[in-house]
Amino acid sequence: MRDLLLGAHETGEGADAGAQHGAGGKGRRREARHLVHARGHAQIDTAVGRSHADVDGQVYKVPHFDAKGEANDIFTELGVPTTFLLTSFYWDNFINFGMGPKKGADGKLAITFPLGTKKLASIAAEDIGKVAYAIFEKGEEMIGKTVGVAGGHLSGAQMAKSFTKALGQEVRYNAVTPAAYSGFGFPGADDLANMFQFNSEFEQDCCDARNISETKSLNPELMTFDRWLAQNKSRIPPG
Repeated sequence: MRDLLLGAHETGEGADAGAQHGAGGKGRRREARHLVHARGHAQIDTAVGRSHADVDGQVYKVPHFDAKGEANDIFTELGVPTTFLLTSFYWDNFINFGMGPKKGADGKLAITFPLGTKKLASIAAEDIGKVAYAIFEKGEEMIGKTVGVAGGHLSGAQMAKSFTKALGQEVRYNAVTPAAYSGFGFPGADDLANMFQFNSEFEQDCCDARNISETKSLNPELMTFDRWLAQNKSRIPPG
């Protein structure tokens, strides 16, 4: 990672610090330090750190949240001119992470989340990139700012309704507890169960920090969930 950063940003004006879900906490902290080190060797004016907000000091065991928060501290402590980009759950998880509708024992399609009736800040992955690009384009005026992004604040029932419309067949929302979700046993289930619990218990904080109108001001092409589904429904693995 360090070599890639040094090579890619030797003449760059900005760098986006982030990692995929599977990178884990240690990997994210290491990447943050590498980016700071790379800035010392290259002409990088601004770093955009993709992160998640701390809420009232509450600690949850969500490595891909917690490590990003620690990485934020690294940028701040070392004086790197940074814009902190608060990302959201991205709809591409329905394609790449197996979260799309699945048939239950009754043969009906359903999406399953431990969210109860709460809303989840969410967005298309490509729109996160477009916002990051807009931040770089604005330059110095964005240094020191925190920007939260979302294309929608949606409940499980609302997402199921959109799936029903897009797929032309009923899709239900199956609400489960975080403990039940964790018990599904797939890789990362514990992490994701805690992530959804955090978003559910701090629904208002998480959504307020990710304003849809402000996101659209940086990315006028911002997609709604319905529009994203219309463009990507064929890419979602059948249940």
